[in-house]
Amino acid sequence: YYIVIMYIYFVSRNSQEIFYYKDECRSLWVFNKLNNLIKNNLNQILNKYVSSYNHVL
Repeated sequence: YYIVIMYIYFVSRNSQEIFYYKDECRSLWVFNKLNNLIKNNLNQILNKYVSSYNHVL
C-alpha cells in the first residue's frame, strides 16, 4: 500500500516537472527513465518479499 502511494506520488511529481520542460522529447525521455526506475524497484521489492515468503513456507 505504501509502495503504491510512493509510486503515485512519483508519477504526479514527474508529470508536474514535465510541464516545466520546453523540449518535449527530452521531458518524455526523462519521464520514461524515472518510470522504468520505479518499476524496477517495485519488481525488486516484490521479488524479495516473495522469496522471503517462500522461505518461510
